[in-house]
Amino acid sequence: MNPHRVYLGLGSNLDPWRNLSAGLQRIEQHWELISVSGFYESAAIGFDGPAFINLVVAIETTETLPQLAARTRQIEIEFGRTPDCKKFSSRHLDIDILTFDELQGTFDGVELPRPEIFYNAFVLIPFAELCPGLILPSQTESLVSLQQNLPASQSIQKIQFDWRAYLSHAAEN
Repeated sequence: MNPHRVYLGLGSNLDPWRNLSAGLQRIEQHWELISVSGFYESAAIGFDGPAFINLVVAIETTETLPQLAARTRQIEIEFGRTPDCKKFSSRHLDIDILTFDELQGTFDGVELPRPEIFYNAFVLIPFAELCPGLILPSQTESLVSLQQNLPASQSIQKIQFDWRAYLSHAAEN
């Protein structure tokens, strides 16, 4: 079976450096990690809370979409997500399936491509960093071109962070 190319969005605003680093390590344990965008800081949206750190990763998997969705949900639960978690709230680790191959539509409750790609800078900018020329299903413009449509009010800042070095340092202490 040929592997599926999947893009995941990750975010955290509760101990984000530790949770995102450990989350990436968990992702590597389950799937082939192809590439990791830079880390971006942005204000919480829809509630008052600490700033979020977000990034996008490309993975390859032989799992089906429902299997992948179940596994990402399980990882979120392992990191403290509760079933009654509000949409706009602080997170130890949030993992969103942004795309799954070229699928378009709603599959087992997962809408693809994920709509937030097109209107949230904290998703679109790191995604465009990984694959600027990518044109998603139902779109006519590349990810980098879509960035021009983002509201100027969405402030986002790239943060230099080496998650592997962080994990190595944490393991030494």
